[in-house]
Amino acid sequence: RTGKRRSLIVIDASDGDRLKKIKMSVDQAGSPSLSPDGRTVLFTGLVNGQPDLFMIDVETEAIKNLTNNTLYEKTPQWSSDGKWIFYTSRIRSRDQIMRMNPANPNQVEQLTFSEYDSTSPYYDQATDSIYYAADRNGVYNLYRLDLKTGDKIQYTDVIGGNFSPVAIMKDKGKERIAFTSFFKGQYRFFVMDLPTAVAM
Repeated sequence: RTGKRRSLIVIDASDGDRLKKIKMSVDQAGSPSLSPDGRTVLFTGLVNGQPDLFMIDVETEAIKNLTNNTLYEKTPQWSSDGKWIFYTSRIRSRDQIMRMNPANPNQVEQLTFSEYDSTSPYYDQATDSIYYAADRNGVYNLYRLDLKTGDKIQYTDVIGGNFSPVAIMKDKGKERIAFTSFFKGQYRFFVMDLPTAVAM
């Protein structure tokens, strides 16, 4: 934090060294996501009390407002090829998953149209799918949406809540997924083989 605002800290992942500290001109900056080329960072923040999605150039420190609307955007993530931005937007009192073309921020597509909250998307380029969390039955569980077919698959059915899924490298041919889970008053981090789908 720098004064009343937060700062963006750029760290070398290989050794933990701090490479740069950027003073942010946007209130409540959070949820940073580094682009695959390392040049820009997505983040959420407030301007005059309005929540939006922003992008900052790490070198020049120039900030661009990508949404500039009255909706509440959060959980931004780059696709691994840098061609798309996936994020969550609050639409008609429900969280829905969106896809944006960073080269043309006006090109936005709504991917979920659920009557419950769907949030925290992670794009898996290998399967052209997004993993996400949704509270379809009142508790957040892990799902996958196939962007080619529109098919949805539910992978977990817990009573506490599973959140923020990330597909990771296959281990011995098995797909794996990392996520956070809430149980007995505690948040914990897990990595597991992708389980058998739950009937929806």
